[in-house]
Parts: sequence; structure tokens; C-alpha cells
Amino acid sequence: REMYREAPLAYVLMVGSRETLQAIYNHIPEKYRYLVYEKPYDLKTHDGIIRKDLLEMYRGAREDTAKDLWKKAKRELFHSGLAAIGVKDVLGAAKLGQVDTALIAKDAKVKGYRCSQCDALEFSPMEDCKARGGNVFEVDMIEEIIELLKAMNAEILFADDLPELEQSGGIAALLRYRL
Repeated sequence: REMYREAPLAYVLMVGSRETLQAIYNHIPEKYRYLVYEKPYDLKTHDGIIRKDLLEMYRGAREDTAKDLWKKAKRELFHSGLAAIGVKDVLGAAKLGQVDTALIAKDAKVKGYRCSQCDALEFSPMEDCKARGGNVFEVDMIEEIIELLKAMNAEILFADDLPELEQSGGIAALLRYRL
């Protein structure tokens, strides 16, 4: 419990003997047990094998989390309105500080444009900024959104293989509140 108060846990990866794993698991509060991924080992197992398996456990846990978050974003979008899907909607929510958690396809890239004077972001190419007349340069909108998300301490999770997310603009977010 003390550890969770310090920083929220995404997963708990445990390796060891069956007896040790069971003893530790029994001391984990019930509400956090769903975070546990475990694999029993004989004490003679080589460290390299354990490290490799831990990495695979971590990847599997991340994939599970990304899939769950994507399902939740789709559900929340239609039921409560507390989600945004697609670059334009997530950017709008990020500008307003609404994003709690973002899910981003690992290779997502979306071309956009930024004004050198007023920092306005646009999706359409233009010669000069419409608001201030400044020079406009090309940017990756996903990177711009990530910077906004970092500034508001939003949680960011990258997904390796979610084709439906990629087809929906490569980005989705759960929102803190609705306007």
C-alpha cells in the first residue's frame, strides 16, 4: 500500500519460487491483485532467462493495458463523453487541460503546421499565420500533443499493435471532465 501511494502502479511483475510468490500475493491488497503478473522459477534458473521472461511479461502487461484503455475510450466516448478519439479531438482536449490518460499508436505521425510568432497549430498548410502573419513551419501533431500532455501531467501510454487505434488517427484519450 505504501508503494502505491508514492506512485500509481501499472503492473506488478513477480518471479520466484511458487511458495514465495504465493506469500507475496497474499499480502497484496485485493484491489491491486489484478495488476499482478507472475511466473514461478526454480532458484537455479539463470538470471539471463529470468530477465528475458520479465521483459516478455512486461510487454504482455503493456499490451493488455493498451487494449483495455482503447476499449474504455470507445465506451466512454459514446456513454459519458469522457473520451476523445483522433488527432483533432485529442488536441482540442489537450489544449483545454482535459486529458487524464492518452493512448498513442507507437508509429503515429500526423503532419501539422505551427506559427513561429503565436504558436498556433493548424492541420492545413498555409503561407503565413492567419492570426499574426508569422512564418509557418511543419511539425508532427502527435509530438505537439505529447508536449501538451506532459505539461498537464497526463499519463501517456504507447500501443504497439492496435490497428483500430491506428485507423482512428493513432491517438485517443480519457478525459478528466466534460465541458
